[in-house]
Amino acid sequence: MPVDDPPANFPTALKVAIDNYKAWEKKYFDREQAENKIIAPLYHYTDARGLRGIFESEQIWFTDYRHLNDPSELLHGLKFGLNTVRQTTGDRNAQFFLDRVIDNFEGAPFDHTLEYYIASFSRVGNDLGQWRAYADNGRGFAIGFAPSMFEVVEKPPPDTPADFLGAVKYKVEDTTAL
Repeated sequence: MPVDDPPANFPTALKVAIDNYKAWEKKYFDREQAENKIIAPLYHYTDARGLRGIFESEQIWFTDYRHLNDPSELLHGLKFGLNTVRQTTGDRNAQFFLDRVIDNFEGAPFDHTLEYYIASFSRVGNDLGQWRAYADNGRGFAIGFAPSMFEVVEKPPPDTPADFLGAVKYKVEDTTAL
């Protein structure tokens, strides 16, 4: 999620911090994209109704995270970030900033304001957990999609959000390191 350029009247130190963050963010997301490049089919598990919808519309629909089997996953990540900020310390100015971040996170109704849409795929074409959870307890389908379906557009059209394709990180160590 790119950070916009700061206004012209921003203090120099904040501009430098934003520029440093933007450089880190680009490097991080470029590395993630490269490490997660799809080179084998990915599978989407679904039931008969989902398969029919995919064939009839010739589309995969992304779902608002609030309507997933576990809508708390995205909010869990935000809460993890908030806890990380709470454990971070710094000089007086840094602490003031961190306290404002905490105030804004705690007061924001994220579950009503975030707009994230998700389509889930698996690298495994025959996974018992996926069959049970998403493919009608084994009576559904695992549709394989070619790697070319997951190529990220380097320069999206104007007013179009950038694509990002990455693996979900479930381990606390992975998110803590980030």
